[in-house]
Amino acid sequence: MRRGDIGPRDERLRAPNIRAVPSPRAVESTEGPAFDVTLFRLTPAAEAGFFPARALRLARLPFRVGRLPAAGEAQPVEVNDLQLSDTQPFNVSRNHFAIERGPDGVQVRDRGSYVGTIVNRVQIGGHHHVAFMPLAVGENEVVAGSPRSPFRFRVVVALRLPNSCPDQELHPACRD
Repeated sequence: MRRGDIGPRDERLRAPNIRAVPSPRAVESTEGPAFDVTLFRLTPAAEAGFFPARALRLARLPFRVGRLPAAGEAQPVEVNDLQLSDTQPFNVSRNHFAIERGPDGVQVRDRGSYVGTIVNRVQIGGHHHVAFMPLAVGENEVVAGSPRSPFRFRVVVALRLPNSCPDQELHPACRD
């Protein structure tokens, strides 16, 4: 096969993504501790939905991340809050990962991506048997795709104090 030819693996990636993983563990309740979650781009490839901001404060969860469809591809199963521009061979699926409330805090859920997601150096989704990974309070790293993927993010999770307003001053890591 010559470089640029479409092989069987590429055809699987171009097929409609029917592997989207619903989240039986996602918690939409406002009960329990409240969290402020901020997403930072770590690489130029990850900045597509950020420009001109350095960071995105996630006002609501779940927050869905996926790839813009290539020509001739169907739209993602769920609407993405952040759409990344990728080229073949794709690192990012149209329905890649979500940051959401979990039973014990905030978690990342792989949404049925082909390559998977890396959370704090642990691979989830793709060909791995784990689809969820909790995020620690503090700094976390999330990579959409393989270890070589250029789509890298820092996710800062902060416990919101009682009686605090989510619109008050950003977490210290968010300030320039």
